[in-house]
Amino acid sequence: MGKDAGAQNGWLSGWKEIAHYIGCSVKTARDYEERLKLPVFLVQGPGGAYKKRYAIPSELDRWLRNLHGG
Repeated sequence: MGKDAGAQNGWLSGWKEIAHYIGCSVKTARDYEERLKLPVFLVQGPGGAYKKRYAIPSELDRWLRNLHGG
């Protein structure tokens, strides 16, 4: 698991940071969200102007432990 600036602030912003943190590609992280309930959240701008994913490192850590039977 990568520890980057977003993790130090208490959250990860965007697919790239999330994927880096859990050690996979962005495509795989998106697949994990859809199929394996990766705990990511969506922030949407007014009128759907933009969409951005974010995640909380401690929740990702817990998800990874559960995924690997720990």
